[in-house]
Amino acid sequence: MSTIPALAIPALVGLTYLLLAGAPRSYLLVNATALLLSIALMAFGKPRVQRQHRLPILVALVVLLFVPLFTGVAINGIARWLPIGPVLLHAGLLVLPAISVLAAESKGPGRIALVAALVAVFLQPDAGTGLAVTGAAIGLYVARPHWATGCIAFAAFLASLSMLVRGELPAQPYVERILVDAAQVSLWLAVGILVALLGTVALLAGLRSGTVSQRFALAGSFAGFSIAALVSNYPFPLVGYGASAILGYGLALFLMGSSR
Repeated sequence: MSTIPALAIPALVGLTYLLLAGAPRSYLLVNATALLLSIALMAFGKPRVQRQHRLPILVALVVLLFVPLFTGVAINGIARWLPIGPVLLHAGLLVLPAISVLAAESKGPGRIALVAALVAVFLQPDAGTGLAVTGAAIGLYVARPHWATGCIAFAAFLASLSMLVRGELPAQPYVERILVDAAQVSLWLAVGILVALLGTVALLAGLRSGTVSQRFALAGSFAGFSIAALVSNYPFPLVGYGASAILGYGLALFLMGSSR
């Protein structure tokens, strides 16, 4: 499976859901624009990112996870969003997928990056990104077992349980709890969304691009975001409204395809 269908298929399922569920046209425009930008990056972006540039990119992405703590954009004391002009982007969905891919390339720096990412989301708090860190660490452990990676996965899981208790916000229409909304439109639509979530994990794990560690880490991060969305009020990645996940996984897939 090439990288573009792995992103486009669930994103198109999401656009179908938004259309059938009667979401504002601006929501469809945002998701469609993010999808086109991501596809353009994967199709026409610089084919290779030099190895010496990848560690600075990883550091910059981790730093971005801490930015919401200082931007002042918070709801009920919870800060998870990056203000980009008039748009708010969910920091975890935007940068954690790429962190997962880049962390898979290096042992020590990659583990440090995952720990730093966990600290950032624990402070926000954001159980969705916490479970994505858990999934990424599990994917890395499965691909390349190491006691330190296993410890990170265990710590991230425990931290995520804590964040699930103290970090829940009211559900936003077309972003969270969308299975319930979709089922009210059509049971088959809800089933299609669930299949898209499960299928995307398989698509990401089975990509031809990148290393096994990168593929499993990326698939694990998506599984973590999806589990959080299914059990609590957290955004559904790719199939719900929001540019963050589409841009985030687009960047991650681009970086995976540009590995050397």
